[in-house]
This record gives sequence, C-alpha cells and structure tokens, in this order.
Amino acid sequence: VAARLFGTVTAVVLGGLTAIVTVAVTAWRVPVLRHLGEIRRPE
Repeated sequence: VAARLFGTVTAVVLGGLTAIVTVAVTAWRVPVLRHLGEIRRPE
C-alpha cells in the first residue's frame, strides 16, 4: 500500500526510518529494557 502511494524507494526508506525511530523512542521511554540480560530457555 505504501509503495503505491509513495513509490517503492520512498516506502522502503520511510519503513526503515520508522523502525529506527520506534526502537529509539522505546529505548528512551522504557530504559529498563536496555539493561536486560540474556534471555535463556528454561532447561
């Protein structure tokens, strides 16, 4: 849908930027996630 509206390259670039901004805002708003250790499966 976005590629039809904006063009393929623009849609890919905007999607990548959106992903980066989402990660940055989440890291800023929920700092405890930055300090999580390794997640292991129970044995």
